[in-house]
Amino acid sequence: MTDLNDFRTILRQPDPDQRPLDIAQIMIKGARVRRRHRLAVGATSGLAVVALLIGGSQVVRLTSPTPTATAPSVQFGAPGLPEVPDDGRLGEVVPTGLTLPSGGEWVLAMKRIDSPDLADTSIGITLGVRQADGTIVDGTTSNETEGSDRSAGFHAVTGAMNVDGEDIPPFGYYVGTAAKITATVKGKTVRAGQAAWSEDPSVVLFWFPPKSHLSNLAAFDRENRLLPTGNTKIGVG
Repeated sequence: MTDLNDFRTILRQPDPDQRPLDIAQIMIKGARVRRRHRLAVGATSGLAVVALLIGGSQVVRLTSPTPTATAPSVQFGAPGLPEVPDDGRLGEVVPTGLTLPSGGEWVLAMKRIDSPDLADTSIGITLGVRQADGTIVDGTTSNETEGSDRSAGFHAVTGAMNVDGEDIPPFGYYVGTAAKITATVKGKTVRAGQAAWSEDPSVVLFWFPPKSHLSNLAAFDRENRLLPTGNTKIGVG
């Protein structure tokens, strides 16, 4: 598992059009942790990095709408995507196809949550970066703090953020037979990229392109019937 310095290095890669991340400022801003994104710290979960991106009140920049092209679902076992062991991650790492200006790729994974204060929460979802050599550095984890993490519907939804020039894609997970997940972005319906969790196909990881400021999250089955919504609150810091 890579450490905090690795993640700092990745997000400090220069972007010709934007400033590099100011880690010191992010850590200062991360002093206040948003209630829904409370960090459930376990001995092996490696969540210390989370404060860099999700803790507290971060800068959110409203931007132009993202094109509404449908993002394809991801199939596990794709060639050329080596996995890096991490005893906090559960199951396969999901590539999103979304890249950073530095050339890394945003990836998602489910992660173990082990906290005596969260009796009904054992999993969360982590956004990380896959480097060119296949190494994965975890960045931000979102999990439920009230109610069951396996109830039908949406869970741990994190909205688009801009942190010192770095655009973070919205993501979350859905429990149920979701064949299609959509949201409204600037008045248009946008379909999410999604992939079933390798450990439990009833859990669906999903993501939208950066700068997609979401509303009206919805999930549909294969017959295009609307599914339960669950927790559709969207956290942005």
